[in-house]
Amino acid sequence: PESITGIRYYPINTSSSSKGLGISLMTGNLISNIEPNSPSERAGLKRGDVIVEVNGVDVRGKNVKEVGKLIKENNGNLIFGVTDANPSQLQQLQQHASRPVTPSASAQ
Repeated sequence: PESITGIRYYPINTSSSSKGLGISLMTGNLISNIEPNSPSERAGLKRGDVIVEVNGVDVRGKNVKEVGKLIKENNGNLIFGVTDANPSQLQQLQQHASRPVTPSASAQ
C-alpha cells in the first residue's frame, strides 16, 4: 500500500462477496476484528488499523454509524486509508467488545 503522510491505502473489492467487508469497528473507527478470508483480510487490513479515509473522504471525527453509511454508499469498490492505532486505541481494543460496521454494508 502506498503511504502518504503516514496513511496506507487499501483497495477493497466487495462486489463478489456476499459477506460484505468482514470487519468490525470500534469507536474511533478502529478495526477490532477481521473475518478470515474476507475482502478486508485479502486486501491486507489488520486488527488495530484505524480507518481515516473512505474513497478519499476524511472520516476522522465521524462515528462508526456515519462511516458505515459511507461504506454502504460506495459499496463495490472501496479504498480505505488507514493508520496505526495509537497506544490509547490499542488499550481500548484490548478492553472493549467490538461493534460491527453494519450488515447493510454487505454487497447487494
